[in-house]
Amino acid sequence: MVKSGSQMKKVIFVWVSISLIQVVVASCNIFCPCGCGNGKDQRINILSWTIDTINDKYDRVDPATSYPYKEVSKRLSIGDRQIVQSVMYNNGNLMTTAYACQPAPIEANQSFSSIQIVSTIETSYADSNDLISVGQDITDRFLVTDVFYSNFRPIKSFIDGLIIYDTDQYLIRLGQKPSQSTTLIFDIIITLSDGSIFELEDQLLTVM
Repeated sequence: MVKSGSQMKKVIFVWVSISLIQVVVASCNIFCPCGCGNGKDQRINILSWTIDTINDKYDRVDPATSYPYKEVSKRLSIGDRQIVQSVMYNNGNLMTTAYACQPAPIEANQSFSSIQIVSTIETSYADSNDLISVGQDITDRFLVTDVFYSNFRPIKSFIDGLIIYDTDQYLIRLGQKPSQSTTLIFDIIITLSDGSIFELEDQLLTVM
């Protein structure tokens, strides 16, 4: 059966349209690896945390060496994480998955419920009457900020409503000068909104 001229025009139009869409998609992948248009964010589940000790120049230091209390911090970062949602980018009427790049930090499904700091040794801090005992909650003695900022705040107010991203790093330091060079050993207990609990044990910090 011979197709009419109008039918042939429709077939040609559909074929040309599909070809153009494929060209656009290919162009997006070549010139814009993250795709064209708006994307749907990935999400992660946090599986572990890492921690180290740094100075105010962001260099790693020995936590057993005494530093001015404002110049040494514990740096908290996300360790292992699990991707729980693919990134889908809208290319006109098509949806394609982007693997080559990630245009923005990935938001975590969890948020902070609490960060608690508990002393594992007995020591004095501000003066001889300021005693810290084993098992004492000393969270209020510390301040925290994002690594990209310098406005340290009390831990409880900082984490209230905070969205966690995979590239975030947090600096935790003492908020008061000790009477002399003092070594603290403590556990950091992180509780997330899904009930996950992470214990970073025997953290050492020496300040003056």
